[in-house]
Amino acid sequence: MLHVDTKCLPLLKNETQQQTIDYLFVGVDDFSRKLYAGIYPDKSQFSSAQFLQNDVLAQCPYTTTCIYSNNGREYQGSSEPQFIKMRHNDHINQKFTKSACPQTNGKAERVIRTLNCDVA
Repeated sequence: MLHVDTKCLPLLKNETQQQTIDYLFVGVDDFSRKLYAGIYPDKSQFSSAQFLQNDVLAQCPYTTTCIYSNNGREYQGSSEPQFIKMRHNDHINQKFTKSACPQTNGKAERVIRTLNCDVA
């Protein structure tokens, strides 16, 4: 099982609001506890599919059978469900956390919380 989550990266000291905001996608393999991460320009189905393909499946030596995510649009159905199509093509199931309960996706949430402490 792969635990995934997304976080908007904070602006650095010299950055302004006019510059683009990047998003950090993280995945934690439940079996090996290996961390996968990628930075993408938006929080879309396309970016989540790219993260899954390039940063997780291409590098993970194990077969991923299930993804555990929050209910964000980047992981659920939308008008352009690239993430869902990729999951189906690779025969990967998906489970969702309960709404308003981010602690149920604890592994990915903890990684993001740890990274936030280092930035602040």
